[in-house]
Amino acid sequence: FDVLGCAVDPRKIENLEKGKKTLWANMGINQLHLPEESEAQVLAGTIVMHYPSLSSLKKRLASPPAVLQGTKFAWEESGGGLRVTCPWGNQFHILGGDAYCRDPRGRQPGDPSEPLGMPELRICVRFGSNMGGIQRFYESVMGAPADLHGVGGDATVTVHCGEGQRLIFEQAREEEEVFHSDYHVSMYIRDLPGTFKRAEDLGLIFVNPRFKRKARTLEEAVDQCMFRVLDVVDPQEGPSAGPILQLEHEIRSTVNRDGTP
Repeated sequence: FDVLGCAVDPRKIENLEKGKKTLWANMGINQLHLPEESEAQVLAGTIVMHYPSLSSLKKRLASPPAVLQGTKFAWEESGGGLRVTCPWGNQFHILGGDAYCRDPRGRQPGDPSEPLGMPELRICVRFGSNMGGIQRFYESVMGAPADLHGVGGDATVTVHCGEGQRLIFEQAREEEEVFHSDYHVSMYIRDLPGTFKRAEDLGLIFVNPRFKRKARTLEEAVDQCMFRVLDVVDPQEGPSAGPILQLEHEIRSTVNRDGTP
């Protein structure tokens, strides 16, 4: 909040005052949910953020709070933007200028944030992963347009998630281990019943015991406007081939049970 300029969501402001439990960091209409944990979660990938200008951010990065000393915090200018490492090792790619516009749907409640939004989330997968299978998973199961670029170890997958937002899968170096811990990504879809049925047919419905809301059936998913998936599988091969990767998805409906937004 102090360095990157994200806004504290007012729905969790009491947790900031208490110094415990979950905080929501707003950046335009996008959010990061930051739970209290005994050990920090580090994303195997990169969070891409966009700002109207980088000048204020660069000043804060150049004079960071004393609490960041002795941590993994670091930053550098790179390719017209900034590369920032958080105190625990999470990687941010910061862009600025007019290439990204404010989301026409508005922003999250509370004070405006300095970052305009999160146009990309880049997820790292093991070298040699079935990238075509990842593309087919998002197109066939999630109903999201997805593009496969390149071949072999250079292949990447771009999933288009609505208003100028992309989920990108990139392969790690051959010698690099990749592990996705207990973090999850949240996606909004138009057809929750249809998506649930496709995921259920592949045995992909996942219930995370740490959360109060648990959707095991279509009725529960419709009632709660959400369900979860953990395994990303190739629909062409089926679940018997095993997951390409495990990354928890919180699948949310764009409408309530009664059809209202």
